[in-house]
Amino acid sequence: MSGAQCTFVFIKADVIRSGLYEAAGYSTLPRLQEIEERHPEWVCKRLLRRHLAYGRHEYRDNILAVSHRWEQPDAPDASGAQLRAIREHLQSPAGLEVGFVWYDYWCMPQGKRTPTEKVGFKRMLQNVNLLYLGCSVLILQELSYLSRFWTQFEAWCSMQAAAGGGLGPAPAAERRCTVVPIHQATEGMASELIMMWASRSVDEAIETLASPDVTVTNQSDKELQLYKLRELDSLVQEAVAQCESEAADPALVEIAPAPDRGSNSIFERAE
Repeated sequence: MSGAQCTFVFIKADVIRSGLYEAAGYSTLPRLQEIEERHPEWVCKRLLRRHLAYGRHEYRDNILAVSHRWEQPDAPDASGAQLRAIREHLQSPAGLEVGFVWYDYWCMPQGKRTPTEKVGFKRMLQNVNLLYLGCSVLILQELSYLSRFWTQFEAWCSMQAAAGGGLGPAPAAERRCTVVPIHQATEGMASELIMMWASRSVDEAIETLASPDVTVTNQSDKELQLYKLRELDSLVQEAVAQCESEAADPALVEIAPAPDRGSNSIFERAE
């Protein structure tokens, strides 16, 4: 089950924006375990709180979550095209405020995991909606994006707005997502994606995602996320209500430790 908070691992945006990875000999980034072993300074952990994500939109400008399809089972960005697109976005006016990037292969333990890594992986997976509902989202669309469960789930989340009444379609001017076509995808396909998902309610999203032609590698992942979609409305309402209570009575606000001055972060450092 999801919790009120979750610690995630992020890549520091300047590593990508500046091309530091190229100087280290990479055309695309490796899995998290290799990054932590060889370049631990490239990653950081941050604690995300549900009421701050949904109620205050605290992480929207500073964190970018990437929605993408894996090109190969063990190499999601074999060509390096996805990393190049992310870098271009971070260098654009829309991405200059981003301090941290979340991309599953770089930010969640992959392959053979230690017991500790298994626990962390499972908890991040259970709380991934914090990222796609509470942060900015870069959608890297290619030809098969609309056939996959995870990518469509993430796209729908990125087009939702959290308010006191729960989840609802975000007005176009307030959407948190940017759609970038890669490989053989076109701008027309990007428009099709937005038309397909931007106005769908929670019930409509569940019906569409449950369809057998929406494929997923691990069926249990699909079942888990569809179950969680049904409780999102109430979780969002609770988060917004908590923020409203704190605004009305500052004494209710939990005092957080001082942020790391070198982290360029508005978040608490995870223990």
